[in-house]
Amino acid sequence: YRIYTTILEIMEARGYVVADELKEVKFSEFNEQFERHDLSDKREIFPPLDMEESEDFDPSIAVLFNFNNETISEEYIKRMIQAAPKIRKFFVVAPKSASAKANAPLLDKKAQNFIQELGKKDRDEHDAIRIEIFRHDDLLFNVLKHDLVPEHRVLTEEQKNDILQKYKVKESQLPKILLVD
Repeated sequence: YRIYTTILEIMEARGYVVADELKEVKFSEFNEQFERHDLSDKREIFPPLDMEESEDFDPSIAVLFNFNNETISEEYIKRMIQAAPKIRKFFVVAPKSASAKANAPLLDKKAQNFIQELGKKDRDEHDAIRIEIFRHDDLLFNVLKHDLVPEHRVLTEEQKNDILQKYKVKESQLPKILLVD
């Protein structure tokens, strides 16, 4: 239940519309669905608040809650994309790896290569597919509400220059945040 509510909070923080009925789901209702297995491959689609995209392009994001222990394979990803052909951004919430290794990947190698191919920069912006995969453990609390870590945001040129002067460093010495972070 915490994972579910954390994802809803993250979607809202990223500028997507989260329907009130999703936010109002009580623990008991959620637990009932979970016990009946109605949540294996639960899918929610979140439209963006900012609808300035062209009419023929749907910039919605699909969040798939994978509560079963299915490995995220190339076949799983293909089924996911076929089920929502207009969606170009996917969040997959997957269980902990079944492997004994703590850092065992959730994806097999073919799936990793397939995801990289889908998101290539040389594809048309409206054609590229972005897939983010989160482990259940990573979503037990909302990192956006963490007291010890300030909000991360892109700096303006002026703010960047102020920081460079303040710390007497070059731009190349600043830490970078990657898309995969």
